[in-house]
Amino acid sequence: MRATGGDGDRAAPPSLPRLAIVVAGTVLVVGALTAVPARLGGRRPVTEAMRD
Repeated sequence: MRATGGDGDRAAPPSLPRLAIVVAGTVLVVGALTAVPARLGGRRPVTEAMRD
């Protein structure tokens, strides 16, 4: 994989499929990292959570 385009001094933009994979992967990772604390917090009683 080359980082530069035909000019040699300008970076080539990533291809659309590669960009889509990076965006989808980022969304999945962020979703997983936010779902775990939300799930754990959802199991606590509301009155206990409000006291903290």
